[in-house]
Amino acid sequence: MNSSLYFAGSDDNNTYRFIIIAPVSVVVAILAIFIVIFLMRKIKQKSKKESQNVDEVTFIKSLLYNFAKIRAATDDFFEANKLGSGGFGAVYKGQLLNGQEKAVKRLAKDSTQGDLEFKNEVKLLARLQHRNLVSLLGFSVEGTEKLLIYEFIQNGSLDLSIFDFGMARLIVTDETHVTTEKKVGTV
Repeated sequence: MNSSLYFAGSDDNNTYRFIIIAPVSVVVAILAIFIVIFLMRKIKQKSKKESQNVDEVTFIKSLLYNFAKIRAATDDFFEANKLGSGGFGAVYKGQLLNGQEKAVKRLAKDSTQGDLEFKNEVKLLARLQHRNLVSLLGFSVEGTEKLLIYEFIQNGSLDLSIFDFGMARLIVTDETHVTTEKKVGTV
């Protein structure tokens, strides 16, 4: 009789162990699967980010112009080649050795724009393409000098394009400031 009690108790303990161990094993297995999936996603995201960084570096390097060549193209930023100036610097006409004409914006040295802002501006403007916008072709940096290289548009051609549309039609050709009282635009 003692032996039958021992076996009966043993079976009960095994049953209890099975009832406790089986669900715990399932939970551990499910948790392990979620951890593996999470880690795989992290690795995939890291790989994708690294690939994007490589693409970004390649893209930015493709826009880089040689500073000395741009300086030579503008005759060392000769005053006669100056097309205009604004709050962020002056724009010069430059002609490369192959005869291509470019507009070169020389950012003011006292500009508060940092390297990160300059890099972001280059990336944004280079990707921003529209037939009514002057295209950014590249950039050049040497020390504190920062240049933006744009396509060159002959005198008057941009004027004629702009004064075909929008509020620009309200402005007289040589007028630099205008006060409007009439409501215009879109609603």
